[in-house]
Amino acid sequence: YVDNGQHKDVEVDMFETPSSVRWKDFTRAIGAAAEDVLEDAEDCVGTQVCVVVVEGFLLYWMDAINQALHVRLFLRASRDEIFRRRQHSKPLPESFLEHVFWPAYLTYGQPQAPVHEIEVLDGEQEYPLPDALLAEALQIIRDHGEVLPSAPVPQAEPLAPEAEQ
Repeated sequence: YVDNGQHKDVEVDMFETPSSVRWKDFTRAIGAAAEDVLEDAEDCVGTQVCVVVVEGFLLYWMDAINQALHVRLFLRASRDEIFRRRQHSKPLPESFLEHVFWPAYLTYGQPQAPVHEIEVLDGEQEYPLPDALLAEALQIIRDHGEVLPSAPVPQAEPLAPEAEQ
């Protein structure tokens, strides 16, 4: 949902700002995924978790999306680790990282609502996700996620106080 190349006769090589995201398409995709999860929720039993994962550092910039998320996780990492991960996904010149990417990350990539932070250690591998990081994220989702009305309520584990509201 990021514009790369030409968009409406404008060169779009800078995809580190909110103007580069096709927000309408992005929100439609999130809505469609949520509907799929609601349909699949009837099949979630026991300790299974049915979720929609939406990721990207610009995610928390748009208030409508930010507020629609039931649980917001933010992976907090050092500047060096963020640069390392960015270079792994799409290598960029060092000067671009320093003078464009990093200021954009600080301006647009910070949470605008309360989040559950998970600390990412420097050099921690991206895939497969380390078990400890995954376990921490799943526990946050279980503790703070909303139990959907169409989903069976797990009998083995009591609901967290936040989920009962």
